[in-house]
Amino acid sequence: MSASLFFYLNDGLDFNSFKGISIIIPKNGNDEKADNILFDDFFSVLTIAQNAPAPDYKITGRVTDSKNIPVPFANVVLYNSSYTVFTKGSATDNDGKFEILAIPGSYYLKISFLSFQTKAIPNIRISNQHLALNKIILAENSELIEEVVVKGQKSQMQFNLDKKVFNVGSDNTNLGGSEANI
Repeated sequence: MSASLFFYLNDGLDFNSFKGISIIIPKNGNDEKADNILFDDFFSVLTIAQNAPAPDYKITGRVTDSKNIPVPFANVVLYNSSYTVFTKGSATDNDGKFEILAIPGSYYLKISFLSFQTKAIPNIRISNQHLALNKIILAENSELIEEVVVKGQKSQMQFNLDKKVFNVGSDNTNLGGSEANI
């Protein structure tokens, strides 16, 4: 007995989105039982081959400063504890709230934002339930400086409507040269 099997898939190898399955088995006498066995065995193997993905659970929290003011747009990054590998990341919203989806496992969380000290939260375990971290307070990271010097420099070439102007005074290759050399 010979059989032909044809698959028509929508995208890639997603077995949940078959457009059609065609099984062609030539009849040789009274082989109806063999046809049913092949058809049933095929779908048993197909079902076993598909592992259901692990469900995602939410890790939520709210990032504030020491005065209880929300810190919007702070980076929230989830790392796998075993491999110290980036898993997922997010940014806080205007209210300082964040939400990250993760599969069950062991993680640690790093929260960072400009002018605040980076905060790490170790030993986060996800196991079949959502995790609410509630309020996370970031400490300010301020340093007292004496002065700030801002230097500006003209562009070496300026375009005007009727001409190009070359500012040769700022070009180091022209130092020590004369007008004829420039």
